[in-house]
Amino acid sequence: MSSSAPASRRNSAISNKSTSTTTPDKPTPTHLDLRTLRYVSPPDDNLCCPICHSPFLDPIQTRCRHTFCSDCIAEALKNSETCPIDRKPITDEGLSPAPILIANMVNDLVVYCPNAENGCTETVPRHLVEGHVRETCGWVQVECGVGGCKEMVRRNETSMECLHRLVKCEFCLEEVRRMDLDIHYDTCAGISTDCPHCLTDYKRSDWKSHVQSCPEASIPCSSSVYGCPTILPRREMARHESTCSFVHLTPVFRRHESQISELALENRMLRRRLDLLYPRATQPESNTNSEEPQGPSVLDEQTYHILSEQEHLRTDLDRLSESMVALEMKHTMHFINENMRVKEEMVAMRTAINGVRMQMHWLLNMRAQAPFQPMMPMMGMGVMQQQAQVVAQGGTTTQGGETVQRRHSEHQNVKL
Repeated sequence: MSSSAPASRRNSAISNKSTSTTTPDKPTPTHLDLRTLRYVSPPDDNLCCPICHSPFLDPIQTRCRHTFCSDCIAEALKNSETCPIDRKPITDEGLSPAPILIANMVNDLVVYCPNAENGCTETVPRHLVEGHVRETCGWVQVECGVGGCKEMVRRNETSMECLHRLVKCEFCLEEVRRMDLDIHYDTCAGISTDCPHCLTDYKRSDWKSHVQSCPEASIPCSSSVYGCPTILPRREMARHESTCSFVHLTPVFRRHESQISELALENRMLRRRLDLLYPRATQPESNTNSEEPQGPSVLDEQTYHILSEQEHLRTDLDRLSESMVALEMKHTMHFINENMRVKEEMVAMRTAINGVRMQMHWLLNMRAQAPFQPMMPMMGMGVMQQQAQVVAQGGTTTQGGETVQRRHSEHQNVKL
């Protein structure tokens, strides 16, 4: 139509110019849907089709002076031969191209490049967007064309060297495509990387294993899940865990977790049983006007009775268990107290025996040394003093004061 003639002439001029210039790449055939374009500024409502609510494409005007897109009005006439606005009858003969001014205003609206999401930042008038995509957009996929390569690359990545040619990495000697070389460097195992903790260079292949065992890496305590807030270097964590109260209580915590899990499982099982049995025992009769007697059935009464007895037995069992635990604790405390008392008595008896043993040992030593000591003069000493000295030297006295020496065999090899 005449409204699209300026745009067609402009596009053909661009096309002729592009064909006259030799380019190393061939753009892939693409179909550009102008309805999907994003406009830099919101278009005027007077330039939008009342049917699709988008700026006009090949605008057509009816005899009632309403303007629509050519495709939109064609689809509307297939369903009803009336104007979508005022419902006046129209036919194909009543359609004519819209004034060229409307077409030019719509074609001059500035739009973003269709490849804006991929990285293109160009904004062009709508009538030039097809030429931009076909000729100049660097984000369009085109054939490489170097050395007969048929692989697809972005237009801004084309060069005199094929990007799909295999090259060897200088660090790990692995062959990768030239276009993927930068991505390969991010994961290359031959490139050295500093450890963030000890600042030592390691190859990337060994870096991960080193970080997991680096002595300077800060790690939480093994009992952090139970509340320990300590975070220390790995080389100091062993010393901390040897004195950490949370680590010593970890077996208790784990045992409690196991018991809680078992109780939760038992609770779920009991709830499931109650959900299956209790509704049957309490479900009311639906037919209140029936001649049958009202109330729960015999089976429901028996079930309810069994459940009640089970709950009573469970309560009695829990009470007995608590009594047994209390009795066991009481017996244990009594045993501990009695054991401590016996130990104290044994210590006292051992102390007394050691005292007696030391006294006996002293007396035996004195008696063993008595025959070798010179007799002290007893002149001027009282009878009692003489007798005490004789007894100390190992002899005995009679009532008359006479001294009787013990046999020499009595103080030899005497043991307790």
